[in-house]
Amino acid sequence: MKVINNNIYIKSGLIQNHELVNSVVQSDNLLVITDNLVPNAHVENLLFVLSNKIVGVIKLPAGEDNKNFLAIEMLTEAFISYKIDRFSTVIALGGGVVGDLAGFAAAIYMRGINWIQIPTTLIAQVDSAYGGKTACNFQNKKNLLGAFHFPAATLVDPDFLKTLSKREYISGLAEVIKYGMACDKDFFEWIEVNKVSIKNRDASILEKLIVVCCEIKTSIVALDPKDQNERMVLNFGHSFGHALEAATSFSRYLHGEAVGIGMLLAARLAVRIDMLERSVLGRLHNLLEYFELPTECLPINMLCDYIGGDKKNRGTTLNLILPCALGKVKLISEINIKNLEGLMQNYVE
Repeated sequence: MKVINNNIYIKSGLIQNHELVNSVVQSDNLLVITDNLVPNAHVENLLFVLSNKIVGVIKLPAGEDNKNFLAIEMLTEAFISYKIDRFSTVIALGGGVVGDLAGFAAAIYMRGINWIQIPTTLIAQVDSAYGGKTACNFQNKKNLLGAFHFPAATLVDPDFLKTLSKREYISGLAEVIKYGMACDKDFFEWIEVNKVSIKNRDASILEKLIVVCCEIKTSIVALDPKDQNERMVLNFGHSFGHALEAATSFSRYLHGEAVGIGMLLAARLAVRIDMLERSVLGRLHNLLEYFELPTECLPINMLCDYIGGDKKNRGTTLNLILPCALGKVKLISEINIKNLEGLMQNYVE
């Protein structure tokens, strides 16, 4: 078993380990938050492992378009109904949407209560389950409301990925590629070498992949927990990606799919301003295509209004994370919306 930062546990079959799970989940009054995409078998297995505790279950409607303040109100009402107090624990069993909503509700209820992440999707196991970001969307703006509220523990079982749909699994690979492109050239090249095994969900490869992503993210988050400086490199692909999600009302693309397209747009812009070699863009494009991630985007003018409202911006200045080499990105603040549209409008591969 790999243990990171003394509270992140990664191991296939981990969720069946009664002793470990009960040692981590110390409260006797629990509320499990999940959604209708999580197989009932996963919920039932967790309840069996925690059978000596008082456990309630709340099932949310799945999907990014349901990650709104109505869901937060619903969870708050559930907390009251189940008599959740400061000595209780909320467990998020699901993907990134479940984690964001459960964590945000836990952050604001009674000024913050204990919560635990049990991610069941690849995108959550490699990215969103770490870092303490919790949120909901508001007025068609991605993650506009939220809080930094770190979970007491995160239990990562790659066996959950066996039941994940192909689209959900492939979507998560975009965030995996992000770590290679933005942070680690060797990791990007490892993904290229092992792409067949990764696509086929080889168990040993997956566990290593999850561990590397977790180690990269947690090391960066430790330097900048509130996302003001070093942590911003992890937003590579997200300014464009979040804009794409909002422009399509959070209903056309999964988050990873939008991030994959966002990375391509950021890389194309970097090539256009002579910041990145075209060959690196080609390698990124080829890897996304191999994993069957979408690479086509809406016209850039349809995204500009949404990019202008990105949380990373400072006033009218765009803060864009652009690649400058394989495994390295930089914060660029010299491009405004008008220039961006002109630079991207007639881009040719």
